[in-house]
Amino acid sequence: MIKIRDRYAEIQKWISDEFLTPAVVTTSVNRPAIGPQNTTINFYWNNMSSESYEGDGEDYVVNRVLYFVTVEYNIAASVNYHIEYLYNDKAELIFCFYQEATSYDTKFIEIRYYYDCSKLIKHSYKEYMLKEDMTMGDLLEQKEISEKFSKEILTQATEYTSIAARYLESFNSLLELESVH
Repeated sequence: MIKIRDRYAEIQKWISDEFLTPAVVTTSVNRPAIGPQNTTINFYWNNMSSESYEGDGEDYVVNRVLYFVTVEYNIAASVNYHIEYLYNDKAELIFCFYQEATSYDTKFIEIRYYYDCSKLIKHSYKEYMLKEDMTMGDLLEQKEISEKFSKEILTQATEYTSIAARYLESFNSLLELESVH
């Protein structure tokens, strides 16, 4: 778990230092009977690295490794979602963070999934009261488990692993599009 926390902290520092800048995809769709749904996806990757070549000094090559993805979307004005996918250096999912703020049942939920070799190793659930400004209020419930996961938790964890793989494919497709001139 410490390695995952270290990796997360490292990526957050790189983002705050602007070492990692995202490739951003934003969509806005007006859903029938629901209203506008806005989605923003940030793909954080190391887009420059340097390599030395004999006699030629330093040259720069594109490093196409995806480190971190954030997804924010809403369903009308009643539900806001924030999801994060953290990858290791081999582009394997090692952590997923899910956050939901729901005004119709006044809940603010945070769920964390920790993975090792695509296998769920820890699950954390926290439920808070939702403040009027759609932010986190008082803690209502907290659960953390590292074994004997329920079928529902395993199903959700597998779904997020699949979604993370699809984001990785989408990222690679974005880079292919970028190179078409």
